[in-house]
Amino acid sequence: MMRTMTTHLAVAVIAAMFLAGAVYAEDDAAQEPDIPALVAQLAGPKYYEREYALTTLLNNSDKATPAMLAALESADYNTRIAAVKFFDAKATPEFCPQLLEILKRSKETEVVAGLSRILAHQGRKDAVEQIRALFADRRPAVLAAAVDSLAVLGDRDSAATIALLLNDDFSEVRVAAAKALAAFRAVDLGKDVFAAFEKEKIPEVQRALVESLGELKFAGAVPPLLEAIKDEHSPIFLPAVYALAKIGGDEARDALVSLLMNSKDLEMLSLASSALGVMGESAVPALEAELPALKDDLDGRFKILSAFGKMGKYVIPYLIAFIENEPYPIWRGQAGDKLRAIIKREYGEDIDFIPAYDDPDKTTQEKIAQLKQWWEEHKSK
Repeated sequence: MMRTMTTHLAVAVIAAMFLAGAVYAEDDAAQEPDIPALVAQLAGPKYYEREYALTTLLNNSDKATPAMLAALESADYNTRIAAVKFFDAKATPEFCPQLLEILKRSKETEVVAGLSRILAHQGRKDAVEQIRALFADRRPAVLAAAVDSLAVLGDRDSAATIALLLNDDFSEVRVAAAKALAAFRAVDLGKDVFAAFEKEKIPEVQRALVESLGELKFAGAVPPLLEAIKDEHSPIFLPAVYALAKIGGDEARDALVSLLMNSKDLEMLSLASSALGVMGESAVPALEAELPALKDDLDGRFKILSAFGKMGKYVIPYLIAFIENEPYPIWRGQAGDKLRAIIKREYGEDIDFIPAYDDPDKTTQEKIAQLKQWWEEHKSK
């Protein structure tokens, strides 16, 4: 009797679960998104309702894409903005020809600017001519988007025209132009970037121009950049440090080494170390030259090792020499840690090097010999 009741109960539970599943399936069907209603909701007065509609459309992008193509040409501003966001997230090569056609006939700032960037990020070279035509448009958002897009598409032929925009009335256009010339590595236009930098007053634009001068390795910018890094509160202090590292040269190197050795906190130490790492192998001898005077200066030795740690494989023999000549185990250990990290990063190998505190059996010397041999075998790789 008990077994029969248990069996009946199990059957009832299974039946209930089946019926519940059927109800949920019906609910899911009933909750199929109403795409036209959601698109209409994009024009609503309440922000959270518009955002809910856009999120739902994004989550149902396969079904929503045709309606969102039409939404790009809506008379409602919020609907157009939402449509641009939709394709920024969901654009696929399949729909790019339609997006390009809409770009060609659209007059709306947000659509023109948005579609230019979307097509560029899709790598659509067939959009270059249409985007170039936007140089005739005087709206700053459109001009900036055109410049950004041509930089992404690698349209180096537009560089000379973009250089003229370094003198545009609008700061966002000047920023875009500076970044584009940097992306093009337009070294022949470095003088134009520098001329713009010398007269620029807006910090945001100054920073973009300094970054561009660094990428273009414009040596003529070194004197004002050296002045800029004397004041850590300068609006261009940070980009000036990295620009000097990229431009290189004796003056820039000495200034960055001085910045490292005079750093007062970990933030400045990290900045100077990273910049010297960017400068590369040319900075190593200047750092090594500092070591003899720092034998009993723990802080100074830490700074040098911090910079070594940000460098590439070329610093390995210098670190091995440091370990070999260093009398203090703590600094041999620090150098060993840096060396291990660099070898791991550059070669994917994990070396075993822990210097002994007291080394009567010459274990550390044997490991140094092994490191030297390892380097001879790997330095050309």
